[in-house]
Amino acid sequence: MSESAVKHSSQGAFFLWHGLTISKAFKLLAMGPPIDFSRWYKLALMPGTATFSSLFAGIESLRFGSKIRATDVKQPPVFVLGFWRSGTTMLHNLVSSDPQLCYPNYYQCLYPHHFLSTESWLAPPTARFLPDTRPMDNLPVGWNMPQEDEIALCVLSLASCYLQVIFHDNVEKYQRFHNMADCTDAERKAWMDSLEYLIRKLTLKYQKRVVLKSPSHTFKIPYLLKLYPDAKFIYIYRNPYAVFKSATHLRRTMYAENGMCEPDYGDIDERVFELYEQCFHDYERDKALIPAGNLSEVRFEDFEQDPLMHLQRIYGEIGLGGFDALRQKIEPQLAELKRYKKNRFKPDAERMQKVYARLRQAFDRYGYPSPMDEAETAAA
Repeated sequence: MSESAVKHSSQGAFFLWHGLTISKAFKLLAMGPPIDFSRWYKLALMPGTATFSSLFAGIESLRFGSKIRATDVKQPPVFVLGFWRSGTTMLHNLVSSDPQLCYPNYYQCLYPHHFLSTESWLAPPTARFLPDTRPMDNLPVGWNMPQEDEIALCVLSLASCYLQVIFHDNVEKYQRFHNMADCTDAERKAWMDSLEYLIRKLTLKYQKRVVLKSPSHTFKIPYLLKLYPDAKFIYIYRNPYAVFKSATHLRRTMYAENGMCEPDYGDIDERVFELYEQCFHDYERDKALIPAGNLSEVRFEDFEQDPLMHLQRIYGEIGLGGFDALRQKIEPQLAELKRYKKNRFKPDAERMQKVYARLRQAFDRYGYPSPMDEAETAAA
């Protein structure tokens, strides 16, 4: 697959912003996202979807508001960390199979305002409109599949780095939301309140410990610990060159699928470089804040070869019991995982050198050779 190729319109007429309420939709439009008629079919649905979400958000507040506020999160959540395209989805999907855990699914992340009231009757008839696979790769899509909670936090607060899918190369609109160091107190509070709200709702619905996965959480360890001092963390890392190639493809795809205009990709390589460097720096600095026994790290290439062995190690390192039940759930999935076909990208010697030069610190820290050396070895 060409790195510039995008599986265009695989989400059809739907996009992230259809989960907004009326007030949040007006707030987003007031921020000045670029709009053109190439996305008219997505924009045309917004008045109806915003009205629906506002109506049922009100109903949900009346029905469940007091119960949500009274819900006690007794078991701190588990956070899956790692840069985009590092294997976080594979890891999250497997851990989410644990019967002692619960996770936010696609429906709940897109409609966080009212899923307690609407999911049971609205998800089944609308499932037919979902694509078979995700737009950025070949993984299956379904309302019940685990999803990134940052989508829900974006819909709830608009204080999210996922604003990038609508503002594209205008980094001033969203860059500060990665580690929130330059956010206002109100913006930080909006994001943290939204996370607490989502976790309370999931706890109320399932009465289980919550496992969450959003690469953006890798930047925010201090804030996650402020909310949940005894939270568990699993960090997955991957060859930086493979991550870089896939992350640039991801960004192109998400801009095309969730923007309100033809994408302005800008200097996508530079944006991914900057973000990877920031993520690497923030994680390596802040992981020391995590109490002993609450963090486990895993190399994607090793995890991919033997998921069960590494999950058993991870569960032991973070003190999460119940591995035997997880083993029974995921053993039937392992054969399907081996059949999964990743995106393929053409090798580019000049780009290999550029990535190695920019991300050398990560190559060295995680023990990966230069991509040029790997290419020479593969060709030998």
